[in-house]
Amino acid sequence: MAWGMIKASVLQHRKTLVNAMVATGLVNLISLIVSIYSMQVYDRVIPTSGVATLTVLTIGAVLAAMFEFTLKWLRGHAIDQASAVVDCEVSNQLVSRLLGSRLDARPAQVGTLAAQVRGFDYIRGLMTSTTLFFAIDLPFGLLFIGVIALLGGVAVIAPIVVVATSIVLGLYAAKRVRRLSAQSLHNSNRKMGVLVEAIEAGETLKAGGGEWRLLGKWRHLVEQVAIDDLELKNHNSNISYIVALLQSVGYVAMIATGAVLAMDGYITTGALLACSILNGRAVSPLLQLPSLLLQWSQARSALQTLDQMLALPADASDESEQLTPDSCRGDIWSDDLGFGYAESSAASVALRAPLSVRAGSKVGIVGEVGSGKSTLLKLLAGLYEPQKGQVRLDGVDMRHLSPGFVRANLGYLAQDYRLVGGTLRENLTLGLADPGDASLLEACRATGLIQLINASPKGLALPISEGGRGVSGGQRQLIGLTRLFLANAKIWLLDEPTASLDGNSEGKILSMLRQQGSDRTMIVVTHKQSLLPLFDRLIVIVNGKVALDGPRDLVLAKLQGNADANQTVETN
Repeated sequence: MAWGMIKASVLQHRKTLVNAMVATGLVNLISLIVSIYSMQVYDRVIPTSGVATLTVLTIGAVLAAMFEFTLKWLRGHAIDQASAVVDCEVSNQLVSRLLGSRLDARPAQVGTLAAQVRGFDYIRGLMTSTTLFFAIDLPFGLLFIGVIALLGGVAVIAPIVVVATSIVLGLYAAKRVRRLSAQSLHNSNRKMGVLVEAIEAGETLKAGGGEWRLLGKWRHLVEQVAIDDLELKNHNSNISYIVALLQSVGYVAMIATGAVLAMDGYITTGALLACSILNGRAVSPLLQLPSLLLQWSQARSALQTLDQMLALPADASDESEQLTPDSCRGDIWSDDLGFGYAESSAASVALRAPLSVRAGSKVGIVGEVGSGKSTLLKLLAGLYEPQKGQVRLDGVDMRHLSPGFVRANLGYLAQDYRLVGGTLRENLTLGLADPGDASLLEACRATGLIQLINASPKGLALPISEGGRGVSGGQRQLIGLTRLFLANAKIWLLDEPTASLDGNSEGKILSMLRQQGSDRTMIVVTHKQSLLPLFDRLIVIVNGKVALDGPRDLVLAKLQGNADANQTVETN
């Protein structure tokens, strides 16, 4: 998948690639001129003292060298530019696919996921002019060997043996390099995961004195990565040394054989000199073989990790089949709903009875910690896809509705609302068309966020760091509620909307929620009794299942009756 994405992007620049291949071919052909020039000087100019011939040959060789320089410069500039464009295109596609993947399908390890995206750096290292030139220069090595055979006869055996042995050695070493690269990349990804965890959980680690635990994991992984990299480097260096040795021995063997042939009169001294020059051009690409083997192995391992990320199911698998209705009434219905976390012990949800919320209803969801309330809310919001059953919005399976329509009509507020780096205004209008200052101020007054704006000299330009650090939990919640108010979605799904608020702020939010009329559907998860008067219906969740569902007062009476009965049993 990742390779197909990269290939498609590269093929968009096929004209540049073809031009570069033609330029490389010309550069290799021009290099023949230098060897022919040397042979002519030794065989024709020196014996005859032909100054005029030397002048003509030298001018031609210099012009050829200048033309070669121009071709190399143009070729390198074009390839580097195309590589930069491909880099940007593929990077954007990768992040776009990541953002479009379903939240419930993503791996629990955020750092590992980030490291998978970072793996594209290894592929970027392979998409360079050096790789392309190697691929083109290697076949031209056969041409140079053919010319050596034409000029030097049996002296060509030495470079043939060197080239063949180097290629066999590279293929033999590739398997071990791939294994070591995959192991090193795996440990590097784990190391990135520990680093991200150390940054995100900094307060928890310091408050609990747990730095030593993460430091121990970090040291172990750093040592393991260092061992892997050292073994890989040593293996790669050994290949380089062997290839260099083969080239030196091959050169000596060719010169010795050529000298014998020259002494016997089979070839000229100039031909021997030309063969020595061509031998260097024929085997020089092999010097790059070890480093390219390493880069290819790392890129191959990175491609496998990128394929895992690209295989994550998307919110919309085929946008052409998604429906976008003109309006939304606000009805939500689910039946035989089932969902569980594969990599976590978090509560699952299994609602066998139909759950129906009519437009304009105000529904509260209560239950013990870990009973599945938040998971149910995410299922209703379309953030998670049920593993069993379905959620319908206005009678249509939510999977058949376009994500844009769902997000525009379902306003979801997470329990731990996370801000993004930028300004306060950017966070309030995240994903929204510019509502205008009047609407912004109205929303800020309704939620009480206006106090934060007035307290800051920068107002709506207040800088917000990544994750909202520097802003209190209550202020983050107010920002989330204000954005929800601005979005004006038909359905509000709120997870503990006042959990981090003080009494005054909570009163302001309660007043704002009471003002929502019959055209707004609200489903609220809460533990606070102060929010219960907002609801006309109450649902009690126990172990991921609906234990009670009905009018608020009736459900509260049943809960109170159960509590009294339990108290009587304990007293007796």
